[in-house]
Amino acid sequence: VTSITLKEHLLYSHWIYGNGLMLAARLKLSVDHPVRRFLKQYYYGTATVNQDSKDALLPVSGFGHRTFSFTDESWVAFFTDLVADWEWVPLPDKLERMGLPGPLLEALPVAADGLLLWRTI
Repeated sequence: VTSITLKEHLLYSHWIYGNGLMLAARLKLSVDHPVRRFLKQYYYGTATVNQDSKDALLPVSGFGHRTFSFTDESWVAFFTDLVADWEWVPLPDKLERMGLPGPLLEALPVAADGLLLWRTI
């Protein structure tokens, strides 16, 4: 549960993918670009939420550190290793790497909706 919460949810979903989507849309698409206008509803407020979560959860002795059973050194090492091990994998490849049977994979919203959005963009 700790790894899913800190790695998949906090680091990957919020700090990497959420910030990445917001930054890419804002830096590379004009204000009136239809894709940027569509995506805005999904990334609106992302920078503030992620900044606040970083300030509250990441520091040693912060809320995140106190919530999980890490020493000061292991807390820093955990996030250092996660960031060092992260690699960009396109969504179709990431889903394939999961190795799930077709019907189960197709039932996941990230596969059904995510691939539809992936192919659209």
